[in-house]
Amino acid sequence: RFLGAGTVLGVPMSFLIFVLVVAALSFITLRTRFGFRMYSVGASDKVSRFARLDVERVQVSTYMLSGVIAAIAGLVMFASTNAANVSFGSSYLIQAILVAVLTGVDPYGGRGRIALVILAVAAMQQVQTGINMALGRWDGATFAAEFGWGVLLIAVLGLNRRLGRAGGSRRSWRFWEKDRAAPADDDSPGVEPERSTTGS
Repeated sequence: RFLGAGTVLGVPMSFLIFVLVVAALSFITLRTRFGFRMYSVGASDKVSRFARLDVERVQVSTYMLSGVIAAIAGLVMFASTNAANVSFGSSYLIQAILVAVLTGVDPYGGRGRIALVILAVAAMQQVQTGINMALGRWDGATFAAEFGWGVLLIAVLGLNRRLGRAGGSRRSWRFWEKDRAAPADDDSPGVEPERSTTGS
């Protein structure tokens, strides 16, 4: 009961657990060798193999860590509802993916910051409150909310993909302009020194 509905100095215990998990994951991903390997394997498993990283071990360890986090969430949910069902978390699937995408996590791996999850969850909670107030007790409120989350997820994914392409194009253009504007080295192979056109 304390785990699900208890408070510490007026702060809900479930929120404190959430903050502790986010802090622990932020430290693991940013300050440990295992976190660096997670980002490396997520960015490219082929490059990680060439770098002699144990890709399978990193992947299994990552899935194990994800399972531990899911178990913690299940315990908190069980403590708050005093009931257990395998389908309890299915309604939060789209919201969880949307929170990850809003924090800048690349669905294909290799990029993202765990600490931003707190801001994304706060924003999602405000949106959820607005949806509940707008739909009220309408019979199709649950379906409409799920549909809205799906549309928002597709929109955010499309926007991230578009911004990523635009950013890559701008970087490539800047590098090309910088290389074009760089003065040629007279001693570089294949470049003849400029000759004077004036007579002696």
